[in-house]
Amino acid sequence: QHPDIGDIKGALVADGLLQSYSLNADGDIIHSELGSQAFGLEGKGDFDYLDIDVLTLGGDSGSLKADGEIAWVPKLSVDLDVIASNLKTAQFVPEGPADLTGELALKFSQQDDKLRGGLDIQSLNGTLRGYPLTGSGKVSMLNDELIFDQLAFKSSDNTLKVNGRGSEPF
Repeated sequence: QHPDIGDIKGALVADGLLQSYSLNADGDIIHSELGSQAFGLEGKGDFDYLDIDVLTLGGDSGSLKADGEIAWVPKLSVDLDVIASNLKTAQFVPEGPADLTGELALKFSQQDDKLRGGLDIQSLNGTLRGYPLTGSGKVSMLNDELIFDQLAFKSSDNTLKVNGRGSEPF
């Protein structure tokens, strides 16, 4: 049991050697405040990486499905394509409840002890505080600089569009 994550119960099946293995896992995460979430993982890998065929997480607050790769050689890197369905945020962000569905690509890596990351919102639809919300675009980070590429959000009659670079102070 982890104080932030909750009680994790599941099964893990691995086959092969560290040079070439397959990995399957499924189970439940139970948290006293956040409820129950079912998870699943199918992948394969070796000493250098884990290739994720499918990673799922689902429960009363919506579901996530992802595929991609996590590598730790030569440096830590993550490259995931994620589909979110009916994610409900009220229990996490009570002041801004949302119900969101979308597709996005998440990438980050460590280069020269610095973090580099990117988020490509291919589609985002749903509601925020009861108002319709759509979004798309890209944002990436290199060191302390953010780079925005056609990032756009629309809610009711309000539109936010961001292009360019930014760093603190904003």
